[in-house]
Amino acid sequence: MAVAVDSGAQPPCRASLRVEPATPFVEQAVAWQLEIASRDDLDRVEWLEAPAFPGARAERVTILPDARDDAGWRIRRDERVLFPERAGPLLLPAARLACGSADRWHEVRIPSHNLEVRPLPAAGRPAGFEGLVGPVTLRRYLRPERLTLGGSARITVSLRGPGNVWAASDPLRELTVAGAELFPRKAQGGIERGGGLRVTRVFEVDVVPRHTGVLRLPPLRVDWFDPETGRYRSESVPGGDVPVAERSTANDPPAPESVGSSESRQAPGSGALRETLPAAWLWVGARALLVLGLLAGIAWRLRARRAAEGGHTAPKGGSDDPAARAERELRAALAAARPDAFRLGPEELLARDDLGPNERAVAELLRRAERARFDRAVAPPPPDEVAAGIEALRRETRR
Repeated sequence: MAVAVDSGAQPPCRASLRVEPATPFVEQAVAWQLEIASRDDLDRVEWLEAPAFPGARAERVTILPDARDDAGWRIRRDERVLFPERAGPLLLPAARLACGSADRWHEVRIPSHNLEVRPLPAAGRPAGFEGLVGPVTLRRYLRPERLTLGGSARITVSLRGPGNVWAASDPLRELTVAGAELFPRKAQGGIERGGGLRVTRVFEVDVVPRHTGVLRLPPLRVDWFDPETGRYRSESVPGGDVPVAERSTANDPPAPESVGSSESRQAPGSGALRETLPAAWLWVGARALLVLGLLAGIAWRLRARRAAEGGHTAPKGGSDDPAARAERELRAALAAARPDAFRLGPEELLARDDLGPNERAVAELLRRAERARFDRAVAPPPPDEVAAGIEALRRETRR
């Protein structure tokens, strides 16, 4: 429902508010979108009475940059997502803003808005329902997928969706695996705000086998309410088997399985356990990449010093370019934590559901570095930010 809030024949600024849906369910995501249009000579917009959302959790979505419409008016947008906390009437109070310049101001009033919040139906509600509203994607990964006595594996479960995923409890809280000890880790979460709201929660537990054989992982299930159909639905992954072998006494580590085989590259979320390199190769590769990164850093410093002494700098994109150096260091750090990183670009990495917070932060820095190499208007990530991101990822990988 759109509400025009300007007054007069041709006011110098006006606003339009859209709130949808008008009759949401409890904890359903409600889009709150405000568009402010002002004449080009009015360059300031300020809240006189900021919007408030009593009875609802409000999450800010990225404010889009100013734009111009066909008539030359300046367009600003403020977008938020509301999650009503209880059933019944929900009043969003009126707000006021002012737009103007140094010598004149014009006030715009945004009227109050009423929502009628519906309770979640009792019919068909699963016994273990925990209040998740909106679609949820459930993924489970295991690294590594083959174990030896004395080693350990990490089970990672991620929940992701545009709704109230922060309300989800740990699906691994009651996990039991016969023949193994479990060591839960602290849950992590995050909210992505670009292009809409997407919430992620990640749960992890380390598994240490006590004897050889096969560890059987039980299936997982998460129930959620679909406001589009008014029905309860579920997302699940089936159980899986993890072979446990005796510790190898050979001097050479076992050869890694081919990452190109159709059997090992099943789609995550279909219950397949994520394929990784054996731990010995991962450790050797991490040490080699660390040495290569240090050598590359030393070589860069020597070249930079020679360039400074010769009174010239390398062109953008050359071997001494800060963006290129940041890209090499970030890729090396990602590859040490995730062996398949060299095969993926930053956009592909960021689209994955199994990235930890530090892996995602380094992938974001990598995307900025790549853009800076090919666009002179984009600044590369600062060296101290790159170093801090890499160090945080290394500390996480060593744990």
